[in-house]
Amino acid sequence: CVAGMLIIGGWGGQMLWGWKQSDVIAWPAAPIAIPERGLTLPARDDVFHNRSIPLRTGQYGLYFVPKGSSVGLVVQALDAQGQVLPLSPSARDEPQDTLRLALTIEAPEAYFALPQVGYVFRLSWPGETGAPIQVQVYRSADGELLVETTLQGDAVLFADDIRLDVQRYGLPRFEAVYNPGAPFEGVGMLALLVAVFGHYYLRRIPATQPVEQTPDEIAAT
Repeated sequence: CVAGMLIIGGWGGQMLWGWKQSDVIAWPAAPIAIPERGLTLPARDDVFHNRSIPLRTGQYGLYFVPKGSSVGLVVQALDAQGQVLPLSPSARDEPQDTLRLALTIEAPEAYFALPQVGYVFRLSWPGETGAPIQVQVYRSADGELLVETTLQGDAVLFADDIRLDVQRYGLPRFEAVYNPGAPFEGVGMLALLVAVFGHYYLRRIPATQPVEQTPDEIAAT
């Protein structure tokens, strides 16, 4: 009965408060962010070595389930004099000197702009490990295609007087699973197994013990 209550209680907690978040990316030596849930976890190097088993995060009820790999790109733009030009990941975000982009199976494309010269960059990944990345550079004013090429690894791309340095990384990809009822379900399942095997063992004891004979039964024999 106690095992059943624990299992039902854990399942109820999972249904009420549990959630899943796909496409959680881990960068080297960087905190792991889950912005949709308002969570930021400390950097962990073990996620790059254990990509096939679920990982505990150190937070109660939160686990990482491996979902393959993704492509991480660190991008920096420089002008002809070697000065860093800020890149804008979107119209709502502030320009950044160095841009980090993650391409996944669910989101295989990324766009960013170089506002100072009016360029828009489109990156596309076919979703296969080690596959080249297609790069297209457009002029934002009229949509003219300026450059189209592919990048296999770390590369340098030129568009007019602009140099684009791209560093490529293979990043592990996870699904974050929050299940606050998992410990209760686990304890309940363990208690249920103990109860079943214990009941089976106790029922076998009387059948295996020798039957004691009374004095009258001994005399009759």
